[in-house]
This record gives sequence, C-alpha cells and structure tokens, in this order.
Amino acid sequence: MNLGDNRESEDYIAKRFATYDACYAYAADYHGGQWSRAYALLGKLAAKSYRPGLSVREHGGDGLEPEAREFFDRLVTRNY
Repeated sequence: MNLGDNRESEDYIAKRFATYDACYAYAADYHGGQWSRAYALLGKLAAKSYRPGLSVREHGGDGLEPEAREFFDRLVTRNY
C-alpha cells in the first residue's frame, strides 16, 4: 500500500464522519418527534454504531467542525 492510498482512506473516513456528525446534529436539533424522518435518521446512525462526540452531543450544529457545519447548513436550508 502506498501513501496515496492511505491518505485517500483517511480522507474518506474523515468525510464520512463529518457527514454522520452533520446528520446527527440536524436530526437531533430538528426532528419532529418519534415518527419523523429526522428521528428515524438517529436510529439509522445508531445502527451503524455511530456515537457523536461530546461537542456535537452538547452543542448540536454549533459544535460541528467546518466541513460538517457546511453540510449541516445545507440540510437545514433544504428542509426548513
């Protein structure tokens, strides 16, 4: 395995977790109750064994890293 492959893997993983963080923050901040699609998203993330970091759990969208925040803002704009 060369370094280029390793960096690609690290970038992919970082983007995946940024996406998960943004989805979690959006669903936690904007779900409409137990039967909403956003609430179901929380269950899907849990099924993937995703556990948000403390900053995301306590501060929602305000606790996100810049890349995740950009995706979170797009989710909010698109859905509200």
